[in-house]
Amino acid sequence: MKALAKQWLDRLPGPILGLAAFATYWATLSVGPFPGHSARLVAETLNVAPKLSPANPVWAAVAWAFAGLPAGVVSSRLNVLSALCGGLAVWLMYHVVSRSVFLTIDVREDSVGRSRLAAVLAGTGAALFLAFCRPFWSVANRAHSGSFDVLLLLAVTSVYLAYAEKERPAIAMVFAFLYGMGTVAYAAFIPLAPLFGLHLMFLLWRNEQLNMKTVLGLVLCAALGLSLYFVFAWHFCGTEGYALRGYGSYWQVIWYTWRDQYWVITRSLPKTGWLIVMMVTIVPWVTCLVVARKALNDERDWSYYLLHVVVTGLVCAVLLNASWLAELFRGRRPPLIPYVLTASAFGYLAAYWLLLPFAWRSSDGNHRLIRLRNWLGLLVVLPGMAIVAAAPVMNLASADARSASTVNAYARMIVDSLDGRQWLITNGGLDNNVLIAAAENGTPVKVLNLAGSGRPIYTRYVSDSLPTARLRNLAGVGLAPMLQEWLETDPAAPASVAILADPDFWVGAGLVVVPNHTVFLGAKDLDPTDAERLLTEHRSFWSSLDARIRELGGREAFDGPLGGQALRHISKVANNLGVLMQDSGRTNDAFRCYSRAREICPGNISSLLNQTAMIRGGFPAKDAASIDAELRELVKGKRSYHLWTLARDHGYVRTPGAFANLGWTWAHSGQRGLAAQQLRRAMAVSPTSGKARTRRMLAELYADM
Repeated sequence: MKALAKQWLDRLPGPILGLAAFATYWATLSVGPFPGHSARLVAETLNVAPKLSPANPVWAAVAWAFAGLPAGVVSSRLNVLSALCGGLAVWLMYHVVSRSVFLTIDVREDSVGRSRLAAVLAGTGAALFLAFCRPFWSVANRAHSGSFDVLLLLAVTSVYLAYAEKERPAIAMVFAFLYGMGTVAYAAFIPLAPLFGLHLMFLLWRNEQLNMKTVLGLVLCAALGLSLYFVFAWHFCGTEGYALRGYGSYWQVIWYTWRDQYWVITRSLPKTGWLIVMMVTIVPWVTCLVVARKALNDERDWSYYLLHVVVTGLVCAVLLNASWLAELFRGRRPPLIPYVLTASAFGYLAAYWLLLPFAWRSSDGNHRLIRLRNWLGLLVVLPGMAIVAAAPVMNLASADARSASTVNAYARMIVDSLDGRQWLITNGGLDNNVLIAAAENGTPVKVLNLAGSGRPIYTRYVSDSLPTARLRNLAGVGLAPMLQEWLETDPAAPASVAILADPDFWVGAGLVVVPNHTVFLGAKDLDPTDAERLLTEHRSFWSSLDARIRELGGREAFDGPLGGQALRHISKVANNLGVLMQDSGRTNDAFRCYSRAREICPGNISSLLNQTAMIRGGFPAKDAASIDAELRELVKGKRSYHLWTLARDHGYVRTPGAFANLGWTWAHSGQRGLAAQQLRRAMAVSPTSGKARTRRMLAELYADM
């Protein structure tokens, strides 16, 4: 009975740590799809974006099944899937490390208790390290294949430990099959294969099971797992991604799958600093693996003590300051395997320092030395355990994914602003979030990302959806010229296209730019009734925006790294609405729009310049003094602003010089039609004395066309 109770006490920390990790991931779970790689995976699962290769096929199959569950929206279910896999991975990390340590120790009758304690501490330290190191935490609280991949690796390792402990050939066969399947799912299985393979051969030899029958069975089981390469390649053939990538045959899909895995392995480490990454992660783990057998069994060589001090310093450095390690990858997400290995090394070190004092035996039965030995191990280990226990606090700010709610709220605003239009023109960034929001809302939307111009695969993807053969041919020349031709020649374009990118494309088509909440629409003209309707709708939108910001945790939360872009763009739309009102002669409404733009984003320089121009033109503003003071502060700053940059980031500056400068910028980029339209706008707002100069500029442009 006591033995059974002790076994439960040994195993209980694993589920508790897994649940604690899952609760943490749930508490910091992304609200909707997290921008970037995570949003792309969700979009591919929803089939609103093409999957261009059969990468992560096992995760994709599990995600597809999980996405089919009836509860909640798909993006939320996939986020929960990652959190669930993360919690299970933490549980298995405890199991793998604690069992490995316990099996490595030569347990004597008088050392069973401390051996179990060492195993529990090792598993706990490794599980906490993995659970709350920033790279793993950052894939476990959003839709991502990383937590599933680590879970699969640890599950296969636990099966291997089961064979090492029970010595049953059937378990080795299961391990071989799972390892083959894992190789298909996760490229990290490939470089680890020699280590597992050689050690498995050693165990078979030691257990007198190394014979032709067993080896052949292992090979066949591994081949059965590897056969999933062919299954997933067959499933990928005929998909949209197969056609876009231009695969020539079924076998070419398999070849590119292997090539992509090779690239993942060879390019996972940074070109600059790869030796540092290996020295602080992989080398300590290999060192612990080599010396564990002797070090955990009363080894009293001082060189071992020094070696473990150095390795402990490296492992703690990774945990305490992982940011410098992540910076070596220059914006790329660091691979998870080095952190998994470092976590297991940390667990081993916790067991080593706990057991070390017990190697100092007292030959004269000194009771003080015995008591010191019994407590010294715990005293040495406690600081390290305190460091790993503090990791959730240290890494919370950088790993928290809840701020994605701001971006997804913004994506829903964009979808609502389309008013039924099917095409959205963007410059990239949040395209997948918008597509997911549209799919969850049941709204058919196609995104055209101008930044994708020049990429053959993306050009083919866009061309397949364009309405005419001429536009499809023009897309091969460039997406911007194609868009300009589309807007100029298709009378139905204003009813089907909205622009999230530069609104000058509407100007180039000879249409009026009509701001609509978060996007820019096009219209032939704007009568007073339309102007009044626009103002009423925007006042309602801005009021709802205030309420949404409060719901999302206040202005500070929405103005963070992810929400700042949304606020700047909404402010830009408000500024351009002010320009439209001023062009229509509604100066009071224009000034209020500029003020609202600055309330939404206080750093909107275009709105500040527009208000200043109106005041200097005689507009009676109550806050003229404060506006003038802000402009003076801006002028005192050392930073200079280009009018093109202001128009792109903050909206139009309604002065003749600004429109003329914008026109010449378009002319130098080869967009002469857009340039001519901007020069006409400059002439329209120029005083009588300045019209002649603008007319000459326009004539020079026409002469060059």
